[in-house]
Amino acid sequence: MLSLIVLASTLLAQSGSLPEFAGTWIAQVKGQPLARLELTVTNGEVQGQLSLAGMHVDANGDVDNLIPDVGHTASIFDATFRDSVLSFATRDGDDTDHFEARLVDGRVTLTFVVDAALRAELAQEGIPAPRPIAMTRVSP
Repeated sequence: MLSLIVLASTLLAQSGSLPEFAGTWIAQVKGQPLARLELTVTNGEVQGQLSLAGMHVDANGDVDNLIPDVGHTASIFDATFRDSVLSFATRDGDDTDHFEARLVDGRVTLTFVVDAALRAELAQEGIPAPRPIAMTRVSP
């Protein structure tokens, strides 16, 4: 049993651990702030907030422009950590948005999780699903 615990701990350390997500992460487009993710991890519990600017995505789903005076900051909730992925949700008015964050080469890759209904709605309007956003840590 002890060897199983040691093996599980080793695998977790190799693939990234929850405390590594703690800190402030930012993403920019053309030198302007696109996203700011502030996370604290205490006793395995994640708290924080996500600020997102209004954005326009190109045909590939890459953010190509920011929309002035549009955006919001929201507290995260329903945070879970499984298989090196931090999943959480935020509220934007009546909408609940879901995100996944992964640590890749010392950066966070933030993905907006698009369900089938939203994907169909976006496609109907000719809007591709946004691609993941690379974020850089600015403070621990």
